[in-house]
Amino acid sequence: MGDFMKAEEFHMKSLKINHYLFDENSFYVAMSLNNLGALYYNSGNLFKAETFYLKSQNIYQNLFGENHSLVATSLNNLACSYERLGNFTKAEVLHWKSMEIC
Repeated sequence: MGDFMKAEEFHMKSLKINHYLFDENSFYVAMSLNNLGALYYNSGNLFKAETFYLKSQNIYQNLFGENHSLVATSLNNLACSYERLGNFTKAEVLHWKSMEIC
């Protein structure tokens, strides 16, 4: 658990720095949010992962439009979270949407 806590600390610092240096809706903030989502996903904290993935996906979509590869990746990340949460209907919709973009 010590490695997770250290990783979380560094990802939070990265997010804070990116918020300071860039607009809160910047690519760099979205990347930090996505990285935190991945950290929480991999640790099994799926509700927290969902929160960060949704924020990241929203920024990517606003920056690049609906048909960008980063949007597809973020939709896929969300779908994987929903799948592990047992929300297969929502997961399937997002997986298909992600594949349509690719």
